[in-house]
Amino acid sequence: MKVIYLLLGLALTIVSVTGVNVWLARRRTRNRLNDLWTGIVWGTPVALVLSAFTQVVLGIPSTGVLWLTILAAAMVSIRLHNEKRASRSLQAAFVVATGLLLVGYGVRFGSDAMTPAALVTNASLLATAFVFGAMARGRRDVVPTGAAMRRPEASASLTPDTRS
Repeated sequence: MKVIYLLLGLALTIVSVTGVNVWLARRRTRNRLNDLWTGIVWGTPVALVLSAFTQVVLGIPSTGVLWLTILAAAMVSIRLHNEKRASRSLQAAFVVATGLLLVGYGVRFGSDAMTPAALVTNASLLATAFVFGAMARGRRDVVPTGAAMRRPEASASLTPDTRS
């Protein structure tokens, strides 16, 4: 039953985020709302992991940490004003925060961190961190030079049609 709830929750999250992404992409303008959305989407996982660290490892109430981290992520994204760079930075921050959580959890709880339930949870977090790390490392933006600087529409019209 927990797996079904996990899958349904992930599906709802994906549908919601992609819906807003499509709406933002179809607008004729790009403004701070795009950057704010990037900060919220990619800052929330970072906030969840940092709040888990403060609550579980340090014993500090985590509600404030959660909201302050989301706010900081949104501000960083707005400041960078580059959605790809902001998302990659926040994905990398998730990897670092997850490493901090897993190490802190292991130090705090010692052999209790090796129970089957803890191992499944920690392995899931580690796998998620690897996925985020791969996304953060993704293809870097290459500065176009020469003919590649032309707009795709313009270069497509200059290319001879060879379908005959």
